[in-house]
Amino acid sequence: MQLNKIYTNKNIIWILLCILCFGIYITANPNIIGTDSYFFLSHICEQGTPLTNETELTRNIFANIPCNIVIIKIIQFSCALLALFGVVQTANIFHKKNAWLAGIFVFLAPVFFFEFAKFESEIFAYPLLFWANYFILKGIKEKKWLEQLGGLALIGLAGLLWKGAIYYIIIYGLITPIISPFTLGAILIFRNELTKHLMPNNVVWENFAGIGPLWLGVFLFSTIGIFLEPLIIIPSIAWLSISFLNAKFTIHAVPFLAIATLNLYNNKNLNNLDKKYGNIISDPPIWGTIKIVLIASSIIMCFMIAMVGSFAQPPTTNQVELVQEFVSYQQQGYECKNDWSYGYWVKYWGGEPTAWGGGEWIQDYNTGVILSGRDLNCTILGSAREMKLYTC
Repeated sequence: MQLNKIYTNKNIIWILLCILCFGIYITANPNIIGTDSYFFLSHICEQGTPLTNETELTRNIFANIPCNIVIIKIIQFSCALLALFGVVQTANIFHKKNAWLAGIFVFLAPVFFFEFAKFESEIFAYPLLFWANYFILKGIKEKKWLEQLGGLALIGLAGLLWKGAIYYIIIYGLITPIISPFTLGAILIFRNELTKHLMPNNVVWENFAGIGPLWLGVFLFSTIGIFLEPLIIIPSIAWLSISFLNAKFTIHAVPFLAIATLNLYNNKNLNNLDKKYGNIISDPPIWGTIKIVLIASSIIMCFMIAMVGSFAQPPTTNQVELVQEFVSYQQQGYECKNDWSYGYWVKYWGGEPTAWGGGEWIQDYNTGVILSGRDLNCTILGSAREMKLYTC
């Protein structure tokens, strides 16, 4: 009886705790997490990285963001919060009684932390897309075309920030005739680009193939729950397949897997098995215990990543110190070279990178001060994780 009371308690304090621990995650590390984040930060702080490949709306947004880490972290937290409640609202379509649990189950997936802790143009698109899920699925379920078009409009707005939003139009076009014509148009117009952005590579870790599902953590247990609600089967399978192909898209499976987890949590057949046979098979009942574990895992995962993960995400304090030392050598007139993956960091902390993202760079690492993740036959001046500072 006591177990039942725990796992059916509607007290919203648990979701607030999870939101709090996400706030801890992005503030515990004094730096902004990620490498590409510093491309945008360098632009904001007027260090000469123009957003030439970004959309006009993205450029306008970043032109008005002050060079202030505190404000930027508040923006990250706000975007995550909006996206989180988009998930809860979408879950409310299917589970009126305890939809708020989907907001806790989101934290079963480490990828939710990773994506919103980075500061890239995508984080402005994610809340729009998560709320588009709500309007489109609600419109389909209630047969309201206007709400579906409202969701489509949100996808279009998100597409002005992040071009990957196009895949939402394609996926939803498979399940509703209201969006199907737009899907056909998107395929015809962007047919040459659609597969290019999905293709994995072995250079940037977030584009690796096969690792996306690993970022879903306990959600892998929940995948069976997608088949308990016909309306989410196609988008769930689509995003899981895409995330396996290219890890960068894994975040988009999270709302559907949070709902899938709630589908399992509320499943009448599983709950009835506990009522009929639970005390015979085990005491406490198996399914009741699993339900408690799901909630506990979400909260524990959230605080574990918050307290440990943020310090482990690059750039760590030691990596920043190494980059600053490299920049110091450069400012003293030494011949300096860096791996392309550290280029945006070098730029942000006052140096002039010899290589950066967006190209293949072949450099002679036989002479000079080298900032690299490679193993070189040179004198090591310092190291931080895989990053090493050499003199050659």
